[in-house]
Amino acid sequence: MAPAATAKNFIIGMGLLLQQDKTVAKGFDAVFEFQMGDEVFTVDFTGRKSYVGSSGKADCTFIISQKDFMLMITKESDAMELFMSQKLKLEGDMGLAMQFGEETENLTTELVLGALSKQAKL
Repeated sequence: MAPAATAKNFIIGMGLLLQQDKTVAKGFDAVFEFQMGDEVFTVDFTGRKSYVGSSGKADCTFIISQKDFMLMITKESDAMELFMSQKLKLEGDMGLAMQFGEETENLTTELVLGALSKQAKL
């Protein structure tokens, strides 16, 4: 059974995918935090990992609801539209935020959650 398509599973799956496939976001060195309500998630491209909680050293922070995050990730909503409507707020390096979009553009929910499934079977 595939993991549920939730923001937490996507973030954790992204870290697992970074560990499993060294070609994903190769050479991209940045730390991102996602503040979603009361929860904070970190994706550390430099360390090729992700986790629940703050790193305390984010280069860029996305402030977004879990619902809007999933709409953005599944490409049902555009990040720029979310930003312009103030459903997405950014702190830190805006250039890195744009690069994040470029680096993750080809990461489908199925691919990322597949990494989570693969880990669960080990």
